[in-house]
Amino acid sequence: MVFDSFKDINEIENSFCMKITGWSKKDFSRFCSFIISLNDTGGRAKEQIVALYRYWLRKGVDQTSLSMMFNNNTSQNKISHYLSQARVAIYKDFVPYFLGSKKGKSFFLAHKTATIVELHEMKKDVIVIIVDGTYCRCEKSSNNQFQYVTYSEQKKDSLIKPFLVCCPDGWIIDCYGPFKANNNDAKIFDYILTNDIDLSNILEKDKTTILLDRGINNYFNLLIELKFKAKIPTCKQLENKTESNSDQEETKQLTIKQTTESRLVTKCRYIIERINGMLKNFKSLDNIRNTQIGHIQIDYRIACAMLNFTHIPCVSDGDYSQQVAEKMKIRAEITENRLEFLLNKPLNTKPIQAVEHETIIDFPELTEDVLKNDIFFGSFQFKESFSYFEDLTKGNKAFLVSNDLLKKKENIDLDAEYPNSKIVVLEVPSRHRRSEKNKLSKKDKKLNRATTFKNSYKVFIHYIQKGCGPEAILGYICNCMSGRKILWSCVHVAAAITYLGFAKNKNFKIKGQRLKEVFKDTKEGKKPNDTKYDFDREPSNSVK
Repeated sequence: MVFDSFKDINEIENSFCMKITGWSKKDFSRFCSFIISLNDTGGRAKEQIVALYRYWLRKGVDQTSLSMMFNNNTSQNKISHYLSQARVAIYKDFVPYFLGSKKGKSFFLAHKTATIVELHEMKKDVIVIIVDGTYCRCEKSSNNQFQYVTYSEQKKDSLIKPFLVCCPDGWIIDCYGPFKANNNDAKIFDYILTNDIDLSNILEKDKTTILLDRGINNYFNLLIELKFKAKIPTCKQLENKTESNSDQEETKQLTIKQTTESRLVTKCRYIIERINGMLKNFKSLDNIRNTQIGHIQIDYRIACAMLNFTHIPCVSDGDYSQQVAEKMKIRAEITENRLEFLLNKPLNTKPIQAVEHETIIDFPELTEDVLKNDIFFGSFQFKESFSYFEDLTKGNKAFLVSNDLLKKKENIDLDAEYPNSKIVVLEVPSRHRRSEKNKLSKKDKKLNRATTFKNSYKVFIHYIQKGCGPEAILGYICNCMSGRKILWSCVHVAAAITYLGFAKNKNFKIKGQRLKEVFKDTKEGKKPNDTKYDFDREPSNSVK
């Protein structure tokens, strides 16, 4: 049986220990050394119980299946008893060493990253914390009051809410809760600051920076009154409603200042989302049965302590973090986008003529490192851009802005300012609003356009022909909500630049092509019970 092997930890293979516990033999043995409340008995060893709990926490396997993996004489009730024993012992003996704010301020000051110090000019004695709520889905209940307090209007599901506080490098300070689904994050964080004395002791006034989510925006002003320096990503809803703007286009888009300030926060705040994702990898912590709710917060805190146990400081740009932060700081000083005047220009006119993608052979060749570290300042936009390649290849249309248009109407001479430069335009369909046009216009038919989506965004890219490196991309802009970004780019701009400068001449594979073949096309008129399964195709181990 699987867990019988753990009676003697020295006899098992390191790879086997890794598969069952997710740790090496060395880490597993070190973890077990903390657990002094569990003793070996004639029927089982301490290491067996610890391995059993760790496996259950990671995989979410039901107790009946676990009983068959333990030994032939173990019942489901016995497994439940073993899990309870392990849970209590680990929470008592292990968690206090790796979770909580009793370690003192000096410990958490050491968990700042070079990125946050550079971007926000942090002093050595300023502590930085990042806060956010997560959620754990649970079953519906016949108890009306419980069902009411666990139903989330936002997620449209029954759930409970743990709340996380962490350091910029990913060390989890503490995990609070669980809280009712109808409690917003601002109310929860207010409760935590009021009642957690240990946390309050390390958060000194004028020496604390708190990175918030937009969900806590109504608590922002109160934190300022408490003399904490709070930072929050900007959004359209947070604009001062008393401000008036005569430019109708600006009311539809975030300003350059807003997008820059937002990026400076999200660049450092992303770590809490990464931690949430790591916690979701513990299958026992999501989609739980209501019988688990009594101990779910203990399991959450144990999982957080386990993450801290094997903690490796997480820096988004690795060895390049300092250089990337310095580049971002320089770019953040830019206050205007010279391509804004193009947003209202109609495409497929004499000054902006249509061309095929294949004719654009002078776009700068860019490497993955250049895209991530010098243009997008992160890997997220680069990864997301690949989802748009199918739309770009199928549409196969681009537009070139005539230099005469710039000279006559905007008094801009590209040849004089930037010799050998060009402005190309691509239409990138929205990934959220993808309804198709019922009928193509005469112009669309004449152009033989493959793109039939109602909602597409215009992406303008100013580049040096056959240039090299990030300096060859002189500017870009998009007419989406966040398309005026300077410090990084929206995903539509990222898709266009990555496609033209990195992927177009490579043999890249569009992912998920077979998934679209699953659905019946109601326009074909075929039998509704005919299958599309290819019986001659060899089975695949995974579908991406």
